[in-house]
Amino acid sequence: MEIKGMPSLINTTPITLTPEQIAAGKAGGEKIKEMIDSGAIDMKNPTGTQLTPGVIYHPSNPSPSQPSEPGTPMVAIDVYVGRTEPTKDFPAAHDRLMAAHEYLKTTYMQFLDDLKNIDPTLEEKDFGFTVDPQGQLKATSPTGSVSAEDLARLTEYMNQSDALKDAANEYASSSFEYVKEDREYLGTGGFILNKDNFEKTIDLGQLFTYQKSGNTKMSNYFFLQVSTKGERATLTA
Repeated sequence: MEIKGMPSLINTTPITLTPEQIAAGKAGGEKIKEMIDSGAIDMKNPTGTQLTPGVIYHPSNPSPSQPSEPGTPMVAIDVYVGRTEPTKDFPAAHDRLMAAHEYLKTTYMQFLDDLKNIDPTLEEKDFGFTVDPQGQLKATSPTGSVSAEDLARLTEYMNQSDALKDAANEYASSSFEYVKEDREYLGTGGFILNKDNFEKTIDLGQLFTYQKSGNTKMSNYFFLQVSTKGERATLTA
């Protein structure tokens, strides 16, 4: 393809994006979506027709019309540039997840305050937590710095808190619904999230790391954990 004023794209070297770069692109798309929904960005063409962005897919197997060097495979890149309309049930699923997020944040911060009195040495450690398939809480060590013994103690303390268990399970349940209704690649669309793979995908403690340290990383965000660690759904027509 050639665009006037731009160099030819033929015979250019494919660029392989890392999962982090792809996730960062999705994060930017999510931010744009929020600005569109809030009215900060008005996506209309000069005729006043509302524009509907979507997803661009580059096939992994080049066709005869797609030049490539012999023996050099084409790189498949999914580029998120916006969104199509979500399912009719998505707004309710989104609101439920946002409410669950706030509920979990409140109960988790209370748990950390209580832990300072119960075992202050544990509260200072870099731990997270998730929900296993049976609905029990499980302490995690994202950096590998927490010993198995300390993780066992943290897990025991967490499961003694009915409020934290309820909040974590509500978050997990609402996230299943959110991902299911996000069929149009709105950050988490195209993935499967359920009770069997949740603990391998989402670290709930990492959602609130900034509450303890004052710092946060984009890779801790829910939709980026899904997009980098989640189970891909089978695309259907």
